[in-house]
Amino acid sequence: RPPPPTDAEIFSPEPRVMPMAGVLQPLGLKERMPAGLPGPDAKDRESAEALKMKDAGKPKAQGDPVPALIALLKDKAPQARARAADELARLGPRAAPAVKALSAALSDPVAGVRASAALALGNAGPAADGAVKRLIHALSDRSFDVQSSAALALGRIGTPKADRAFRRHIRDSSRKLIKKQAR
Repeated sequence: RPPPPTDAEIFSPEPRVMPMAGVLQPLGLKERMPAGLPGPDAKDRESAEALKMKDAGKPKAQGDPVPALIALLKDKAPQARARAADELARLGPRAAPAVKALSAALSDPVAGVRASAALALGNAGPAADGAVKRLIHALSDRSFDVQSSAALALGRIGTPKADRAFRRHIRDSSRKLIKKQAR
């Protein structure tokens, strides 16, 4: 079994293919990520921290990455789609323009993309209220990661509609657990 790829291999500018769990998955996402987003290596984190410290804690204007991240949600590579959703989650409420695309990503064939999209919707806050119905549907996803991400998202959105759905989910989950324990 080959060792897992390093960050440098994953984010290298040369696209490559690596066998993983019997599936060929492309590597080399760096060239498709919008400029100005910190990468996983220490040098990028340090430069991101320096940007945050400059201008009294405000990051230096790099342009709006949201449109490029929305486009990446439709990329062929599942890693690119998941990374785009993760980056939108990091933007929090600034990712509000991506709510429609993130809501559509809840139907992605890859569970990791669906889970990341759900978390990004939750971090978008009240702007994601329109996605509550899709998040409720995600609560019954076949992937536990997607289910838990959708529940967390409903709890974070903070609107009355999302709060009702979150409380109903917790109540129903508790009842199922109690019935299961009683057997």
